Amino acid sequence: MMRKERDLDKAQVVYTSGDKSFELQVAEDRHKEWYAENQELLDRDSARLRAATADTHKLTEQVEKLKMGVGKRANQSKTKERAGDAKRIKDLERQVKEMVKTIRQRNPNSLPALSAANAPAVEEDGGAKSSPPTQTRTLLERHIQRLEVELESHDDEVKCSLRAMEQQYEQIKLQDEQQISDLEQQFTQKHPVQTWSPGVWQAQVCSLQQELELLKENHQSRGRILQAEVHSLQEQLTQQAQGTAAFSRAGVLSQG
Repeated sequence: MMRKERDLDKAQVVYTSGDKSFELQVAEDRHKEWYAENQELLDRDSARLRAATADTHKLTEQVEKLKMGVGKRANQSKTKERAGDAKRIKDLERQVKEMVKTIRQRNPNSLPALSAANAPAVEEDGGAKSSPPTQTRTLLERHIQRLEVELESHDDEVKCSLRAMEQQYEQIKLQDEQQISDLEQQFTQKHPVQTWSPGVWQAQVCSLQQELELLKENHQSRGRILQAEVHSLQEQLTQQAQGTAAFSRAGVLSQG
């Protein structure tokens, strides 16, 4: 509410003063405020990715400890139980790898993705030789389910961010076009052509053209930035859909 009141005050000052440079400064300040809000959304998304990456590291460490500790008691388990546990641990390892891959694909340049890329790989050869306790397997499954919920939540937030950016882009585009139109109209009303000498007319035309070009350049620059952000979010949504399909296939295989 305070920001809206501040924007109204600025707009009133621009309207009464007619200062073009101040008007441009107000437009630039609005864009900076909008960019800061969107950056806050992206930072929150990055924090969720870091949390998901930390959980993935914990899962991987638990799997490795599981192999080392349970190997000493392998001769106390029955053959059937050992085979079933080995199959389940392989399914868990595969799901962990799929989650790491999805996190890395959704934002390859982010800190969480770089951490996931450096995460220790889970060995598959030793999985069939171990027989983890039921309680530990249940804990691993719960961690994986929580990661899946985090990924789905991030998908929803990315969609919301995408819609917000698209709306901001259209709003800024309309504002810039209206601003250019208003300047042209004000120029025509305040300075009738027939009252000027050729030299004064040419100087005023050049000044107006420079001002319009500056506005157009600012509009194009902001448009390119927004389009790049929208394109990045669209790629994340595509990669998220691919990762979700992979998780579904992995879940069907593990249940079988």
